[in-house]
Amino acid sequence: MRAHKEIIPILTVAIPTYNRCRTLEKILNQLEKEKNQGFQILISDNNSSDDTELMVKTFQKRVQNITYARNTQNVGYSENFLKLYEMAKTRYIWFLADDKTILPGAINNILATLISCHPVVAVFNHYAVDPYGKKWISGVSRDILHSDINKFHDYRQILKTHFISIIVAEKRLSIDAIKGADYKNNIFIQLTLVLLLLSDKFLFCESAFPIVLRNSHSKYGEFFKFVFVDSLSAVFLINHKFDNNRFIRESKKNIFWALQLYLSQKLNYFKFHGRPSRETIKQIIRYHGLYSIFIACFPVLYYITPAFLLKFVYFIQLVKINGYKKAAIIYNHNLNRVLKNKTSSGFINNR
Repeated sequence: MRAHKEIIPILTVAIPTYNRCRTLEKILNQLEKEKNQGFQILISDNNSSDDTELMVKTFQKRVQNITYARNTQNVGYSENFLKLYEMAKTRYIWFLADDKTILPGAINNILATLISCHPVVAVFNHYAVDPYGKKWISGVSRDILHSDINKFHDYRQILKTHFISIIVAEKRLSIDAIKGADYKNNIFIQLTLVLLLLSDKFLFCESAFPIVLRNSHSKYGEFFKFVFVDSLSAVFLINHKFDNNRFIRESKKNIFWALQLYLSQKLNYFKFHGRPSRETIKQIIRYHGLYSIFIACFPVLYYITPAFLLKFVYFIQLVKINGYKKAAIIYNHNLNRVLKNKTSSGFINNR
């Protein structure tokens, strides 16, 4: 009788979590249905006060590939993220946020890409639903493998790693360089990790497979720090082989998008809190130069723009895209969304 051949996992699904028991439970239900055995599940609980621990332990009774670790205190998002990297025992790590919807076949598609390309970092496509009710796919139309850093010029692809749940990274280096920097107050620490790994060996894959549905949130933390500072400070945390000025130029291209996002508070579609601190203002001036003058006008533009005008423009755009009946449904669903959704968490440091 032939002995059963043990499958050695090459992928860890690494989930940092904090007080999102219900959405994490949905993720585990999805992963439990995966037939492929070539992966492990690793959860780092940032000292949740809800039923996360009890729920995960219930899953562990029937799902053998789940490892659960609970911090004795909330160590912040960045520390929790890096802890997952250090704890993972497989060659590759898929970092998955605790509120995303995994698409069918995601594990198989990830493993197929890893086996065929052997990347150091891979980013995958994802689905999202925009404020106009349109479901769209973000990413590339075909798989692309970049192997020459000197010929790589589209830094937007690296900046995609702002979205943690599309990243699969090879565990190939110590992260002492990151831990020696002032990383703890940065919510884009995953970008720093990507730069560290790709500077050691540039093998960067863009995969056309969509693996998650991106769920929208209603609340953010300090707007100016989140949009204009954190992503760039993540780039400057360590020494790497990429051109920092290119990242700054890419960031400047998003200023008008940022203004739309800021004005959307009038619709109660998003909610931001806190004015920019003195340190945030210094960093905005450092990174954005003369563009800082326009950024400084955001609050003024917000107060002089009538809410009814923004609502009217938004509804007209909805009608053009969806027709009147569907537009009315989407409008009523999205307007005051932040007030209706009491469970949505902001991008604060303890996340």
